[in-house]
Amino acid sequence: MHSTYLITSFLLTLSLSFSHSSLAQQDQPSTCYGTIGKGKLENGHLLPTEGKNFKTYSMEATENGYTTAHSRVADIVVAAYEWMSMRQPMQTLIYADASLPEGGKFPPHVTHQNGTSVDFMVPVLNQDGLPAQLERTAENRWGYDIVFDENGRYGDYIIDFETMAMHIYALQLKAKEHRSRVARVIFAPELRPLLFDTEYGPKLKDINFYKKAAKVRHDEHYHVDFKIKCQPLEQPQPVTEKTVKSE
Repeated sequence: MHSTYLITSFLLTLSLSFSHSSLAQQDQPSTCYGTIGKGKLENGHLLPTEGKNFKTYSMEATENGYTTAHSRVADIVVAAYEWMSMRQPMQTLIYADASLPEGGKFPPHVTHQNGTSVDFMVPVLNQDGLPAQLERTAENRWGYDIVFDENGRYGDYIIDFETMAMHIYALQLKAKEHRSRVARVIFAPELRPLLFDTEYGPKLKDINFYKKAAKVRHDEHYHVDFKIKCQPLEQPQPVTEKTVKSE
């Protein structure tokens, strides 16, 4: 069990205290501030709860605003799913936590603070090699506590590395079309060779994969940061005659 996610079940039993007005104008662009580790978000956009080939990991989490992203990130995610639907129509892809409606600290995550990060649950195949879905409940933290072995297996299921590699490529492809790019992917180091040894694996060479092992293993999901120009979190102090003299 991923101990750092123990707090998730507690968080998801509470009604998150945010104003729905912060999500009311989703036709307006977002503004992000600061960094993924210390930031905030204005006019965040909720990711769609579902589409023809994707859905949220938890309706309760979505209702509480946990799947809010920068408007451009939301556009990238949906565009990538649309691209995937024409190539892997049988596989349903699951996204998980993004940011809170106004950004800021998002326990148990250390990052996810300014709307430019999204978690994606790994797609899986069953023992017959067919697209499948893992059960996501409060008991397994809506999928976050599922643990795959070094071969990408969990019980009768195995990670669909082909689809996963294709999806990461699609995110990069659509990010570039939206004046952005994938800034970083976090995924378990011991499982990356299986990801790269796929048809789309060589196409991921220009994507920055976090080289160290993260505190949370990232085997049941992959964390993606997008390159979005954000405003400074703190407004710079105005330059005055006094401050110039003190330098």
